[in-house]
Amino acid sequence: MREFGTPTRSSRNPDKPDLLIPIGIPASGKSTWADKQHSPIICPDTYRRQVYGGAPTNGLIPDHEKEIWRWAYSQLNLAQQERGSIVFDATNLSQSRRTRLRNIAPNHNHVAVYFETPLNLCLERNAAREYPVPEQVVADMHSRLVPPTHDEGFDDVWIIHP
Repeated sequence: MREFGTPTRSSRNPDKPDLLIPIGIPASGKSTWADKQHSPIICPDTYRRQVYGGAPTNGLIPDHEKEIWRWAYSQLNLAQQERGSIVFDATNLSQSRRTRLRNIAPNHNHVAVYFETPLNLCLERNAAREYPVPEQVVADMHSRLVPPTHDEGFDDVWIIHP
């Protein structure tokens, strides 16, 4: 892993587009970073707001979540066929979720963008959001987060510090 902007053991192919996979808990800075990239963004939260008519206030509904993730994966499949770089903006906490993303876009460089933002800063940022995620949910996600590694199958791993 590396600090953003410093040399790393990279196996990225310059002739292939990137699948940029931000990894971090809510309010760690993923979406702000994604918005600054010059690539299409696939964000399950965008569709989630449509499905729930805003932010879910009484918890997530399993059937809705299945629909949201089917949509997100289908959007990634369509986008990867265009052969351009893509940002898949979600928490991407688990290796299994990240493996699925890499498998959908095998002809891309797979770049983990790990947001190593302290929990207390995420909670502070989250509290200021229009639709904050419940504090306990953010804390639970923090405890489940598995940092990415090259050995997991990434061509490059970037670490972003706040």
